[in-house]
Amino acid sequence: MKRTFVLLALLACTLACTGYLDRTETSRGVYHLVQRGETLSVIARTYRVTVQDLAEYNNITDPDMIVEGSALFIPGAVQIHDIDLPAIRESSPSVPEPVAAVPPASPSPRTVPRTQPVPDVRAPSSGAAKPPPAADVSGKTRPAKDSGGAAVQARPSPPRDAGPPTARPRPAPATPSEDIRFERQRFIWPVRGPVKTRFGIQPNGLNANGIEIDAPENTPVLAAAGGTVIFSDTLKEYGETVILKHPDDFKTVYIQLKSRRVQRDQQVKRGEIIALTGKPEKKREPYWNFEIRYRNKARNPMFFLP
Repeated sequence: MKRTFVLLALLACTLACTGYLDRTETSRGVYHLVQRGETLSVIARTYRVTVQDLAEYNNITDPDMIVEGSALFIPGAVQIHDIDLPAIRESSPSVPEPVAAVPPASPSPRTVPRTQPVPDVRAPSSGAAKPPPAADVSGKTRPAKDSGGAAVQARPSPPRDAGPPTARPRPAPATPSEDIRFERQRFIWPVRGPVKTRFGIQPNGLNANGIEIDAPENTPVLAAAGGTVIFSDTLKEYGETVILKHPDDFKTVYIQLKSRRVQRDQQVKRGEIIALTGKPEKKREPYWNFEIRYRNKARNPMFFLP
């Protein structure tokens, strides 16, 4: 009975870890042909995906990289949409106008401008500046007084020939953020070598949840970050495999290994050797596969590696 329970537990763990490595889990999607005037954020908004997902699946590190006529893979989409740019601009929320005497300088993409608070003129303080005296008809200035003889502030009248006040120009409607996030200090390269296969949809239509790196057989594989070993065993079609769990719901997956050096539940440090690279079955050239997952969702390692 005890032996049966242990075997079932191992089988469940293996099936769960195989789910991490499903290379076709996010392959559903369509290709959108970029038209003139379309931006990464406009396309993302139309298809209801994030700019970050578009960037990672298409290996875009700069929003300006998309050009007219290029094809973007839209993960999860089931049909192609025509984008109505005027409608997108009209429906975009406008940016509140900051209350300031001098408009602030244009902020960087990652800086949120602060607006100055409007002073409450109904609650004067002892440190407030004194109002200027009112002018009489002779051109001389004199302080205005109320019925009790106390000086009061006189509201200056606009010149008679002055026209109506000029309205401030309202800022153009804002578009969704074009920011692409990188966390290049979170992980280190487990193995140095040329990247043979990049993350995302491949020319043959298959989806790569990680990157394949060319590395000689028996090259030491390092832990990309400190964490806990949650899987260390052999998986069919993946060979010797190690999965590490890291803080903040991140996991790293190391596939096609040889001579694993760690066991399940073991604590490892960043840069510690966890295995040696192996050689995939039925292939002559050696390479190995590395994945980064956040909450079990595959992420593009090139956006995290230094």
